[in-house]
Amino acid sequence: MTEKHPEDMTAGELLRWATNGEPYNGVDGNSWTYPTEKIRALVEDVTGEWPSDHEAFSIIADKIDAELADTRNESLRRGAELWAMANGWPDFREGEDFGAWLDRCALPRPRFDDREPVQFEDDTDGLHGVEKFIFTLSGGGGCQMQDADGNMLTVFPGGFAKRPTPEVLGADGLPIKAGETVYDIDSEWIDTPLEVLSVESLSVKVSLPSGKGWTMFRADRLTHTHPDTQERIDGDVHKDECEYFGHGGHCMGCPANGYGESCIETKTRDLLRRQRELDARKGGK
Repeated sequence: MTEKHPEDMTAGELLRWATNGEPYNGVDGNSWTYPTEKIRALVEDVTGEWPSDHEAFSIIADKIDAELADTRNESLRRGAELWAMANGWPDFREGEDFGAWLDRCALPRPRFDDREPVQFEDDTDGLHGVEKFIFTLSGGGGCQMQDADGNMLTVFPGGFAKRPTPEVLGADGLPIKAGETVYDIDSEWIDTPLEVLSVESLSVKVSLPSGKGWTMFRADRLTHTHPDTQERIDGDVHKDECEYFGHGGHCMGCPANGYGESCIETKTRDLLRRQRELDARKGGK
């Protein structure tokens, strides 16, 4: 028994009233179909049409969903109102929802492509520690970020900042970057300078000579210095010590000087080192 019209009842109240055993709008409370028929009668009072069983329960389910959504929105708004009061932010305006209030009170910072907002001191692709956020109106709006070196990056609405590309190390332990010249350590391109076009994860895209396009290498197969080959080692065996170390007859500054051994011994030791490193790179072959 209630004085509420069904339209003003919550979904819970409708369901409880449908099972209270009281007749309603001609629905017999003693009938075994009574709860379902009463729900249909209650829904008819709301919609003006006699629904099927499926339609009646679907309408009740929709009402439950709507009530839950309203509850969540009200909880969010109330939480925001309390937070605003505690932190000196402005109150909600009449009829203003949470999203409109947040848009009015806060400027959204640029985000990385993983949706995380850029923070002060964050590095981006091109900036070393963000120190300024400058919001603009012209050009469709956007935010210009700056670092201490004066580098700038503008992110427009709908765009994202990129995180710095992680360092990708070559076989020599040095980072490989676009625009550098590298060498393959063990393939048909071993003697060919290769220009780095881009670095993607652990793969490096390089241009091939003579208009042959481009190819990809694993970073650990590339080095910044011309790699040794068996042919180069075999050829260097026949050089005299001064030619080998590139010091034309004077000892000052020569790599062979200061080891406490003869130049020929130092040359032999260096050739053996090179041979061991080459063999290791080739898997002992």
